[in-house]
Amino acid sequence: MRRFSADSLREFSLKVLVANGLEHRHASVTAEMLVEADLLGHRTHGVDLLPIYAGFLMEGKLLPGQSLIVRAIETAVERAEKHGVVSVAIARSQHTGCHAAYLGAAVERGYLVLITAASSYGQRIAPIGGLEAVFSPSPFAVGIPTEGEPILVDLTMASAANSVCRQHYQRKERLPHRWLLDSSGGATDDPTVLYEEPLGTILPLGGVDNGHKGIGLMLMVEALSLGLTGKPHVFEPEASSQSVYLQVIDPDAFAGKAAFEKAMSSIVDASRASRPAPGVSRPRMPGESALEAKRQQLQEGVEVAPDVLERLAVTAEAAGVEFPAETLATNHS
Repeated sequence: MRRFSADSLREFSLKVLVANGLEHRHASVTAEMLVEADLLGHRTHGVDLLPIYAGFLMEGKLLPGQSLIVRAIETAVERAEKHGVVSVAIARSQHTGCHAAYLGAAVERGYLVLITAASSYGQRIAPIGGLEAVFSPSPFAVGIPTEGEPILVDLTMASAANSVCRQHYQRKERLPHRWLLDSSGGATDDPTVLYEEPLGTILPLGGVDNGHKGIGLMLMVEALSLGLTGKPHVFEPEASSQSVYLQVIDPDAFAGKAAFEKAMSSIVDASRASRPAPGVSRPRMPGESALEAKRQQLQEGVEVAPDVLERLAVTAEAAGVEFPAETLATNHS
């Protein structure tokens, strides 16, 4: 692994996006969110997406997904001060990346934030009892303020995200667990079943034994994201859009921010007081590792894997953009 300053990666990403035709104001937000994803440790949704985004731009398909989400949250926060609860539905957005990256600003101000997204393309998940994919791995994220560090939940309704499977396939690596089904319905850890015929599928959250629960949650995400925007679940092979639902809640409209944060902190304290399992120093809360990774990488540099660097170098050359030369450290493992 090599490390680069967050600032240099933001500037590089911005230049690549602008060189490929994205307006500066949208490119700036997109670059910020890509690097924020890497800072939080969500490397599949960080700068590794830059070559894909550049490809979308060259094909004329890229909509400013990150800009839409950021603007929607800013608008919702402004209105939540008056209305208490504000919901926003976005009918058509491009890929929105790492949803945890959007939560920080609003959560730091004491707001509860919920984001869901669903796509009518990229089917990877079959319904219970089926072998052909119907659903895309729909993400769900929530930011919860406490008296200390916030709780940041960011997960997909699938056993594995598309980007995780893509990275393992590109690296010719097996997945950590049997998160997939092959074309005959057998559980497997081989990502080639998603990219080579005959195609398989990703298991829903809950896997072989409890996948019906993941499908239930996925239908909730589909209803909020696709249903409320009036987007039918129809496969669109030439499209690459997502529909998004987000909600910002001001605890002052209920028991108050102080009471809310005290209540959530009591849950955190009780969880951390639980006797740790063997080999674990103490129980952890969702987002805790991500925030630790961000603090460390802001000081030591953002880690970028060798294969990601190779893809970025090709993208940089095609865009006529110089790759950041100033590494903070090299040859880290």
